[in-house]
Parts: sequence; structure tokens; C-alpha cells
Amino acid sequence: LRRELLSPERYDPLVRPVNNTADPVLFEIRLNYNDVEIRENEQTITMAIWMVALWKDVFLAWNSTEYDGVEQIDILPTGLWKPHFSILRSVEGDEIHIHEDALFSVQSTGLVTLQMGFVSKIVCKMDITKFPFDTQTCEFFIISSYMMAKEMKFDKVKFSNSNPVASQWVVVSSTATIGTRYSKSVVDFSITAKRLPYLYIIEIIIPLVVTAMLNPMVLLIPPSSGELASVAITILLSYTVFLNMLSGILPKTSSS
Repeated sequence: LRRELLSPERYDPLVRPVNNTADPVLFEIRLNYNDVEIRENEQTITMAIWMVALWKDVFLAWNSTEYDGVEQIDILPTGLWKPHFSILRSVEGDEIHIHEDALFSVQSTGLVTLQMGFVSKIVCKMDITKFPFDTQTCEFFIISSYMMAKEMKFDKVKFSNSNPVASQWVVVSSTATIGTRYSKSVVDFSITAKRLPYLYIIEIIIPLVVTAMLNPMVLLIPPSSGELASVAITILLSYTVFLNMLSGILPKTSSS
């Protein structure tokens, strides 16, 4: 069955799998992500993504009754028409590479399913105005690498998260919308995460408040004790330590 479906006389991997060349190939994309890691100083978000892509290849359909009732087979990507996707705003290259050992699941109706997992690092501009009680929204886009919207089009999309709590953040919403960008079909993914501030309250805010309360009490120390200058310098050094802690956490940016 595989040899017959992919025979050179019947199948050309360079030809889009549609009966009418004026019709686009319709895709359904399902993305599930977890293990979210947000790095404020780098202004990036890293996550593990499991992607499922589905489309119909009319040239791979067969009558199951003629092949002992076989309804589904697995095919290697070699010699098979396959899409090329890119992630816009990715730090480590845009192209989503399909491994040469990946298996494409093909049903007798011509429905092709590709499942693959990868780790992606996305640029995410941070707004730290309300730090550490802030909420960040990160966006990235999946787009066709080469084909225009009239040739390949996203038809359905599903975006989900299997683990909403990640270290110091909790994911509050995940959205996906289909649109057009650069005359290509594109899916706009958006992740909104809220910071869990308890660590910063204990390690930074409370010590700063206590230090600020100690600062005016320096005036209560008798000058004759000889400790006035040393206590004031100690408080000043404590402020310096907290500023160094903040500079290692927050992004180096002049914007919000």
C-alpha cells in the first residue's frame, strides 16, 4: 500500500495535495505547552511544546476495502509532501524542523497527522511597572515559511496548557487567533502569566520596609557613642545589596 501510494507515477512530493490548484491546503493546528520559564532579565519565555498538525492529502486517499480493511498507515517524511512552519519571535531560529525519523499518520480518507515536540525560546517584552505584582503577556506566531495564504491556510487552531503553575508564575490565559501577516496565513498565540509575589515580598519588600524604618532612628543615637556613622553606613550598604538583587532580576531596559 505504501509503495503504491508513493509511487512516482501517482505521487509527487513537490505538488500541493489539492484537486484544484486554486484551492489552499487547509490546516488544523493543536498546540499544548508546559514547563514555562520566564526570564525577566533576558525578556524571554521558554516552554516545551507538543504540536499536532492535520491536513488532507487527496493523493494519499485509498479504498480500505481493497486493502484488507486497512484504515491507517504510518509514513516517513521522505518522499512525502509536508508543510514548513516558522515561529516568529523565536530566539533560536524561526524554522520548525521536522525530524527525518518522524512518522506521518495517514488515514484512508487522506487525512495526514503530524505530531512532534520541541522546546522554544520566545522573545517577550516585559512591563515591570507593577513589579512584583505584575502580569506579563507574551506573543508568538506560527506562519508558513514559504507558501502564501492562497496556497496554504490555517483553518482551525487549539491552544492549551497542561501545567498552569510554573515556578514563580501562574498562567491565567492562553489564546490563539487565525489571521494574515505578510500575505501569509498565520496563527497568533498569546500567553498571559501572573507573577507569584510571595518570594519577593519576603526577600525584598519586607527587608526594605524594615530598613527604611531604621533609617530615621539613626538620629536617636547619641553622637558621643561613636556609632552614628557606622550605623548609617550599614543601612546604606543594605540598600546597595537590595539594589544589586533587583538589577539581577529586572530587564535592562529604559521602557516600562
